Amino acid sequence: MNLSGIWKYTEDYTYGDCSGLLTLYQLGDSIEVSLFHKEVLLDGESFEVEQVIQTIVSIDNQEVILKAISVNHLKENADFEYELDCFQLKIITNNLMVGTSKDTQGILGVVSFKRTA
Repeated sequence: MNLSGIWKYTEDYTYGDCSGLLTLYQLGDSIEVSLFHKEVLLDGESFEVEQVIQTIVSIDNQEVILKAISVNHLKENADFEYELDCFQLKIITNNLMVGTSKDTQGILGVVSFKRTA
């Protein structure tokens, strides 16, 4: 199974919601990933980030782990601490992965990635 494509990302977590795009390029066992997303907190504050992702894929078990290793803020003068995410996903179909997220503070969320292209 090749996971290459653009995936729509949504997440619901304790302090708000996220949405964005995951770009995934797979060539054999090598996978390149970038995740651009906007977070909207319950108080209405929002921000946009790009997380640099490391991947672990177990196609036989239909599992994918996406672990952020760094973050880039997408707006000038945006200087705040961002807790990096780790996503544990189950491949449901060729076009849908669902699972959970956990950031470095231990905040949990529910996520889905739906292939759009």
